[in-house]
Amino acid sequence: MQKQTNINMKHILTSTIALLLTATGLHAGTQTYEKRIQEPVTEVSGGPYWAVFGGVNAEQSGDLNSTRNRLGRFSNEYQSETGWFGGLKLGYEYPTSGGVQFAAEVEALYSRLDAEARSTSGGFTLRTSGEISAAALLVNGLIKFKPLGPVRPYIGAGAGVAHLWLKNTDSTVSIGGTRIGSLPRGDAEDWTFAYQGIAGLDWQVNERWSIFTEYKALVFHDAIGIENYLNHLVGVGVRVKF
Repeated sequence: MQKQTNINMKHILTSTIALLLTATGLHAGTQTYEKRIQEPVTEVSGGPYWAVFGGVNAEQSGDLNSTRNRLGRFSNEYQSETGWFGGLKLGYEYPTSGGVQFAAEVEALYSRLDAEARSTSGGFTLRTSGEISAAALLVNGLIKFKPLGPVRPYIGAGAGVAHLWLKNTDSTVSIGGTRIGSLPRGDAEDWTFAYQGIAGLDWQVNERWSIFTEYKALVFHDAIGIENYLNHLVGVGVRVKF
């Protein structure tokens, strides 16, 4: 009888320990699951993408190369109108487990606008108008910050080469405001160094597609008689992951 009682007590003790261990495991598992739910997932996947974009060349500025001849030194002014631009990108986003993500891309861009240059010396004025086209190939580096809902801000910079054309020129000469004649066409083209600053916002549509708006401060170093030729580009585009 005593032996049977000991066996029952041992069985009860074993069952109680097993029950406690099971309950402890369930509680720990619940805490781990709740912790995972409460802590946001910060890992962001990467991969290649392509993009197409376009917009307006809103404003331009630059210094015309100084000129001097037997008539004296000329004062130069540059004016331009709003133009347009478009292009393509191929890029790669690097995976990250933090809030900041890095990306690298190759960008091909084309822009066109109408411009006018005036050179004056005393009462003598030379006015030249024409069409400026530019094709650039740049390598960009981007820093993408933590998303604000579906929107992700980013900044970046790029550098590369560009080819500029001055076409369909019309040059007139005037003295004291009276036109006295015209000059032959002075079309020109040049290769030059180009660099840009970038700021943008990315709207994530789904895992593959996003829509972005972007501002670029694009500078052509020295070409077609213009030094430090700054273009302010504002555009929109579509980015698609492979």
